[in-house]
Amino acid sequence: MKPHKPPRRLAHLGLVAVLTGALAAAGTPQAAGQEADVRSVTVRPDPSYQQPAFEGWGTSLVWFANITGGYPDEIRNHLADLLFGEDGLRLNIARYNIGGVNAPDVRKDYMKVGATTEGFWRAPEGTTREDVDWWDPDKREHWDWDADANQRWWIDRIKDRVDTREAFSNSPPWFQTVSGYVSGGFDPSADQIRADRVDDFARP
Repeated sequence: MKPHKPPRRLAHLGLVAVLTGALAAAGTPQAAGQEADVRSVTVRPDPSYQQPAFEGWGTSLVWFANITGGYPDEIRNHLADLLFGEDGLRLNIARYNIGGVNAPDVRKDYMKVGATTEGFWRAPEGTTREDVDWWDPDKREHWDWDADANQRWWIDRIKDRVDTREAFSNSPPWFQTVSGYVSGGFDPSADQIRADRVDDFARP
């Protein structure tokens, strides 16, 4: 099959359009000279225009800390110095991610590397994604305070270098979600958190 050729008239029109555009872009020597004669402009700040002061600058620990917190001491300490040290970026705000964590029977590698942040809930042996009413915050055995060691290493390492510490959560734990997954719901227009678990998740 031969390639389709455009009509000769359309080809001529296209060539004319290209040449016209090129000439317009090039401009005349007089116009080029005028553009080169750029006037200087003085900008003065207006002290009457006031906004709230910056509290500082920082970073979320979350995924990068979830990985690098497990690096050898020499490397992770060097990274901490680069980000929060006096001779580094001197970040003074750190945000800790409270992991939601999926059920024990859900693959841990279906999310990208570093995104599976551990949570502090310890599910009884044999718990599956379908088991959503097992957790009792008053039971000590339902908590795992040794979890998330990598991100906690960063918190401990920089505690004397930051003056603002924040915590945030991207998702409730799986047993407080509608879908049973911390990565999101099946219906993007519906709430992912169970209506009967809102107060448990965000208790004042």
